[in-house]
Amino acid sequence: HFGVSTSLFKERFTPRKRNAHTALTPRIIMINKMFVSCLEVGKAYENKFQYKMVWDKLLYYARFNRIDKKHTNFVSLSLDNPAITPEDKCRFYVGIIMNDIPDAKLNTVQIPNGRYAIFRHIGSYDFLCDLYRIIYEEWFPDSQYYPQNTFSFEVYINSPCDTDVPELITDIYIPVLKKKIFTDIK
Repeated sequence: HFGVSTSLFKERFTPRKRNAHTALTPRIIMINKMFVSCLEVGKAYENKFQYKMVWDKLLYYARFNRIDKKHTNFVSLSLDNPAITPEDKCRFYVGIIMNDIPDAKLNTVQIPNGRYAIFRHIGSYDFLCDLYRIIYEEWFPDSQYYPQNTFSFEVYINSPCDTDVPELITDIYIPVLKKKIFTDIK
């Protein structure tokens, strides 16, 4: 898929230096299903101006509908891995976790219930891609878990509108299944 042998891939794509403010020891919790009222970003993630316009539209929606930013979780949902799925087929959304019935004016995505590993990142969003890579290349192989075949999502605890970049907090939720430990019975 990547056009190189396994050994060449390992050589070329070694993990980058880890951000000191990223916890590689996640909290593992069970969550109930949630509904996210969201806007599709589409190819806007390739263009920072368009991406910001989608977020601005979501923030306007929240303001217009009197959704309190301090008690609301803004999220992004990536339903595909851009390293595997062609970019023009990637589905990416930004949204608001709704405690009540989702708004029909927006798309609705259901976040499945289950066990999630939550990694907390503090700082620039620019390091999130590297963090995902470290989670999959370093944390999963040494953990008691493996990734579940659903999508991950990010919850933004604060906002760049009122928070300095080094103090931004993002929680990454990755669905996981516990590895079964088999022992030899003699």
